[in-house]
Amino acid sequence: LMDCVAPQLGFRGLIVIMSPSVATSNIVFGHIEQAILNDPHLRHAFRSKSIQRTIVHVASGIEVVVKVASLEQAVGLRPLLVIYDELHLMALECGQPCQVMDQLRRGQANAADEALEITITTAPPATASGVYSAALSYARKVRNGDISDDTFLPILFQPPLTQFPDLDLGDPGTWFWGMPSLRRSDV
Repeated sequence: LMDCVAPQLGFRGLIVIMSPSVATSNIVFGHIEQAILNDPHLRHAFRSKSIQRTIVHVASGIEVVVKVASLEQAVGLRPLLVIYDELHLMALECGQPCQVMDQLRRGQANAADEALEITITTAPPATASGVYSAALSYARKVRNGDISDDTFLPILFQPPLTQFPDLDLGDPGTWFWGMPSLRRSDV
């Protein structure tokens, strides 16, 4: 949003965050809304519609909307940015995840080179299936140089299993090793 607002590009644009469930959508929207409301510089620049899980940047008209992943929710959207939250769950809970992603990519065609897609998942790679498995496989091929795609930046945080062979991936208390945002000061 700020990347569009600063140079005055993308006015009346749309940012879509697709999540796997209503509960996850509410969590994501709540975090965004609270981050804005708690910032004295941003608070008055946005208008929030909590019931619709929408936040609008008043000056530009750029809208951030959090939706539950479904084909019905994706049809007709023309986003500048799409964020898929917890892709592994979307692969399990959304009946047509590939069609949803394809629909949103078609809508992004209007944004041309400015379009951006971010995929987030916290599931262990060993559990990858469906659309999550395909995305992980592609990311690894780009990372390893098997595929040349300068429009794709794979960022894969993985637990350092070779350094810590006793690391229990089933214990959420150790997940901070693979996810820097979960770092704790007492460790």
